[in-house]
Amino acid sequence: MNQSINMTEMTLAPVLKASLCNRVSRAALAFLGLFILLFTATGSAKAATGCYTFGGGNNGVKFPMPDNNGVRGPDSIVGLWHVVYTTTSGAPFGVSLKEWHSDGTEFENIDHPAVVGNICFGVWKQVELRTVRLHHTGWTFDDNGNPTGSFTIDETDTLAPNGMSYTGNFTFKVFDTNGDFISGSETTGTIAASRITVN
Repeated sequence: MNQSINMTEMTLAPVLKASLCNRVSRAALAFLGLFILLFTATGSAKAATGCYTFGGGNNGVKFPMPDNNGVRGPDSIVGLWHVVYTTTSGAPFGVSLKEWHSDGTEFENIDHPAVVGNICFGVWKQVELRTVRLHHTGWTFDDNGNPTGSFTIDETDTLAPNGMSYTGNFTFKVFDTNGDFISGSETTGTIAASRITVN
């Protein structure tokens, strides 16, 4: 009798182990599937808009800014800037490092993943005392890095009297691969920038 009980226990042990492994495997797969679903949903929302991703600029990275109290900067916007974009509804739109060049060109690196586009270029001209207008453009991509079109940002920015900051407004638009405007893609907002200097 004891021998038959031991045989039953020995027969059930591998079955129970296999059953337990299957349950753990299914739970792990379910958790992995949920993680992938959440990650993909977040990535897809960001991929649609390229360099300036809606809701972007909220990565928690703080940029070290020098204390510029009382410092006088140049009367020109030319230089390197830390720029914060905010939509008219108050949502973050992007945070960037932006270079304004004396030849009327501009370059920007924004805090979004490279796969959706984080490098952008522009041209600018002075329109009033300490006020400039910028036309800025870049490519848009999907999560796999395939081109989906382009975007533009048009800005009007005014340099502070001390030359150490500027404020402005922007209009963002997305275009498809045929160069046609995508209805509903326009976003407007404000800009606040601080000059980056060397001591």
